[in-house]
Amino acid sequence: MCPADPNQTSSHLKSRTDECTERVRAFAKQLNDLAVRLRRPEANAKSQVSLLSTLCDSLTQSTMLQSTAKVLAEEWERLSAVSFLRLESDLREICDKREWRLHGQWPDFVVNYGISVHIDESRHTIEVNDSIRVSLDELQGMLAKLSADLVPKSFSANSFLAKLASVYDRLAANGSQVPILDLYKELVIQSQSTRFWRNAAAHSFVPLSMSQFRARFSRMLDAPTLTVDGRALRLLPALNPKEAVFLYQPSERRFGYVGRIEFTLP
Repeated sequence: MCPADPNQTSSHLKSRTDECTERVRAFAKQLNDLAVRLRRPEANAKSQVSLLSTLCDSLTQSTMLQSTAKVLAEEWERLSAVSFLRLESDLREICDKREWRLHGQWPDFVVNYGISVHIDESRHTIEVNDSIRVSLDELQGMLAKLSADLVPKSFSANSFLAKLASVYDRLAANGSQVPILDLYKELVIQSQSTRFWRNAAAHSFVPLSMSQFRARFSRMLDAPTLTVDGRALRLLPALNPKEAVFLYQPSERRFGYVGRIEFTLP
């Protein structure tokens, strides 16, 4: 009987799968050797009878190997299903160990305010930032890689708010609301150096991914401040989720879609 612990079960199955693989390898070599001997020009009737008899006996192994492979496939499938059901607790454990903030609920989560993690139940896959598919074994490494430059160590909520207000003033007309994706686009443009605009080469581009934008925006919201001239940032819902950004809502302590923003006096 297989061990109950998933890690032990995986190790046990791996060992049995390796054994099956070696048997298949030896079986394939045996068949190949027989095939070579059967095709030798000097073979006579007596030797052919003997070789074909040996071949018939050998081919019975294929049924046993097929049965073993089928059982192993079923056990791996059950283990995969159990591991998938444990995904949320595994994700929380990963975040706790790294002291990463985790928001959301099954099947959508946000790690460190910025990295989206979607569990696709129909495909049994994990999607990071809407496009990167990873296994559970790869998840922690991918999250660590993406977290490395999510929010700079020098990040200041006040400075980021001032930058947002400056972009907003550039885009707004008579205090109107500004679509958040327009704000994001302008921030990306303003993040580029003079060098980039003189030669718009890839190596000169300063990236501002949606994960970085979401993380920095959410960090700023979690430390509420006012602009220098006393204006407060107001978030407005999206008319269409495709035109919105999933951001942290401090008042509700959860993430929600924001479609437009405006700066107003209290």
